[in-house]
Amino acid sequence: MKTFIITVTHHPEAMKLAHRCYDSCLKYGIRPEIVPAFTPKDNPLNLINTIIGKNVENTFEDQPRPDAVAAVFASHLMLWSRCALQEEEFFILEHDAIMVRPLPNIEYKGVVTHGDPTWGREAYGIDNDTNTGVNDVWWGGFLGNHGYQMKPSAAQEIMKYLRSDKCEPLECADWFLNCNHFPFIQYYKPYCVKVDETFTFVQSGDTIKIKDNIDLENYRELDADEHFYHHVKS
Repeated sequence: MKTFIITVTHHPEAMKLAHRCYDSCLKYGIRPEIVPAFTPKDNPLNLINTIIGKNVENTFEDQPRPDAVAAVFASHLMLWSRCALQEEEFFILEHDAIMVRPLPNIEYKGVVTHGDPTWGREAYGIDNDTNTGVNDVWWGGFLGNHGYQMKPSAAQEIMKYLRSDKCEPLECADWFLNCNHFPFIQYYKPYCVKVDETFTFVQSGDTIKIKDNIDLENYRELDADEHFYHHVKS
């Protein structure tokens, strides 16, 4: 299995979290590869359409920072497209993820999240869920994309869907991995991955307020490209 940590490699705070994630993986015998995330400077909508091979509609403009949402989607899409061409599973992590227990040796349908949800806990009754092991997602999409396994067969189905006439307008990356689109979307408990975050490159205003278990007073909205442009200018 190949493991990847997506992060903004030109941003010091993002890299600090990526190294924390990396170290937490090492504790459980996993040695990840840190991969650069796309950011708004990369024209992510064009990247998405290029990877898919055609122009696809999206709902990113419904979000307060649509370019950032598109950049996250492009970053995950890049790995989905790579996984579709491989013969082994991918374990995909975001930089603010922390592994808290070993990854289980399990059978799953196609994509399984190991991440403790970061939003929607009350709305979907997550804290009342007593299931353990591998279970089908029934509420829609993933509630955060910070730690999930993907089989090449599932990645192929995802890419096939994106290139088909049945593809609906793209949503945020975590909600796009949705049981209504893909019958192989599952989750595993007890969660192996948690999130500890104090800033965001993506959310703003009310979209931050839906997040669970964060200190809103000290939570920061950062520009993913701030350090990139500073480096270019210098």
